[in-house]
Amino acid sequence: MMIAGEMAEAAKQDQAIPGRREIDAAGRALSRMTQRNLLRWAAVARAEGDLASARRLVDLVKSEHGESVGWMEETARLAFSDGRFDEAEALLRKRSTQHP
Repeated sequence: MMIAGEMAEAAKQDQAIPGRREIDAAGRALSRMTQRNLLRWAAVARAEGDLASARRLVDLVKSEHGESVGWMEETARLAFSDGRFDEAEALLRKRSTQHP
């Protein structure tokens, strides 16, 4: 339970960084999303041409869930979209070898 001094400090931090509560809430929401949903959002970002956001989501999936089949496939699509064809091919070969 927060005491008055901590509440005042939290209010000061919110004033110092506008949108901090929203950023924190978004971070908590991302941490509760399933791998499947994160990869879907990465695909949406990639399709819209926002490769940086897609890359961040794919990196989050890898850090939370490791190199899964879905991660390999979406990372390969992202690499292909970014013109890194050799990397895309290598990922797909690795995927087919590990998960036929």
